[in-house]
Amino acid sequence: MTSILKRTFAVLGVAALTAAGVALTAAPAQALPGSVTFEEGNCAISTGEGTVDGLAFTVTNADTTDEDLTYEVVINFDTVDQTITLGPGESQRTVLELPEDENTTVQVRGNGGFFGGNLASVDCVGNYSPDVTGSIQSSCLLDTGGIVGEIPGVLLTADNSEGDTVTEYSFTVGDVSLEGGQLDPGEVRQRSTTLDEDTPTHVEVGSVDEEGDYRVLAEADITLNCIADTPVITSPTEGQVLIGSPTTITGTGTPGDQIALFVVEAAVYDAAAEDAGPAALAVPVTVPTVDEDGVLIFEATVDENGEFAAQTPLAIGDYVTFAIAARDATDESDASVSGQSNVVRFSVAAAPVVPVNPAVPAGTGVTGGKTLASTGFAPVLPISIAGGLLLAGAAVFMLRRRTAE
Repeated sequence: MTSILKRTFAVLGVAALTAAGVALTAAPAQALPGSVTFEEGNCAISTGEGTVDGLAFTVTNADTTDEDLTYEVVINFDTVDQTITLGPGESQRTVLELPEDENTTVQVRGNGGFFGGNLASVDCVGNYSPDVTGSIQSSCLLDTGGIVGEIPGVLLTADNSEGDTVTEYSFTVGDVSLEGGQLDPGEVRQRSTTLDEDTPTHVEVGSVDEEGDYRVLAEADITLNCIADTPVITSPTEGQVLIGSPTTITGTGTPGDQIALFVVEAAVYDAAAEDAGPAALAVPVTVPTVDEDGVLIFEATVDENGEFAAQTPLAIGDYVTFAIAARDATDESDASVSGQSNVVRFSVAAAPVVPVNPAVPAGTGVTGGKTLASTGFAPVLPISIAGGLLLAGAAVFMLRRRTAE
């Protein structure tokens, strides 16, 4: 079975020969006493004694001449297959057996001229190999083996190393036919390509069966997740008032990702944003080593259900919170940092006053019949903050701290 690519080359070959002044038609190229007519079809051509796959044609010497016609059958421009002489009015049918899956040029030349020619592409035996196999490998660090290096992508393989016959193969990624052609016995073909982040993609390695119909050798539905996903803060909601401290901030993310949760006074956040403009709302590369400039950083890990939570002891006031996710390097992906989550404004209000037992001295509390000492902890965010530290790179900070540990 001749591939589409090979058929295309055959057509281009005819066009090129025609452009060069070499006519490959059934009609005479010039006024000569003889003519040649090529038969349709290349498979199971009758020879009178059997059939062959190849090309059949008939050469006729005009009956209006009294001269003999001597002509040559030339294969691929330079090999004379046979020489035949016809008397006036005589005809000769010739059947050539030609190789499968090859483009063969046949010309008829005689009496100092060119009668005609044909570019034959024999495709009579299905290119089927029962031993061909396919495989698909995807990775965020796929080694291409070339100058490109590692890519987030997929590697497709068609393997006819155990096959004894030529076979078709094809690589398909999404709705794109990436590559197709033929594999010789013992040949292996591979092709890699990048895949878009977080984009479901269907990938196939295909061939044909013994009937010539398409068959799937390997297929996979791939979604690469190579970069830490941006988390989402789900509680508090925008404008919500939380009662008492400590408060709990929750959100969602990709299981296993590390979360850095930022909390800053709303007035400080707004002042820094106004001073620095819109750029202050983007995550800078500056990494704080402490939170003493007004940003509190809390850490959490996204659990197997895709949720995280952090307790945040805050004083009464108005706040802004947002988060960033980080992912450690593995054998399958590099370390990465997500974009900034949604920004949520919320407030913390005082809890209702509970009457204190007069018998209990000031500075202590009663819980379940036991007296607890008051710690006097009332965390308050500092009023001043440097604009560059307002939206510091939490994930990078987390990674550096882990390295130090």
